[in-house]
Amino acid sequence: MFNEAADIARAEGVALPESTADDLVALLESAPPDNTTSLQVDFGHQRRVELEYLTGAVVRRGREHQVASPALDSIYASLKARARAFGGL
Repeated sequence: MFNEAADIARAEGVALPESTADDLVALLESAPPDNTTSLQVDFGHQRRVELEYLTGAVVRRGREHQVASPALDSIYASLKARARAFGGL
């Protein structure tokens, strides 16, 4: 997933080191076990989520640049369905 996002960013002209995906994984692994994202908190409280501005934006930009992102596509579709179920889009 991080490799896909990095590839999309590079297609957008963002200069990222090759270690970007590994660095992000290491950062997440160093976070406290109870750490959550704002998206996760919003889903938990069934509030409107920022999905279209986060994952959705990356997926759309990948499509524009014809960069394959099967993991991101799958996550996005799943989260979108979940958010629709409680009116969170």
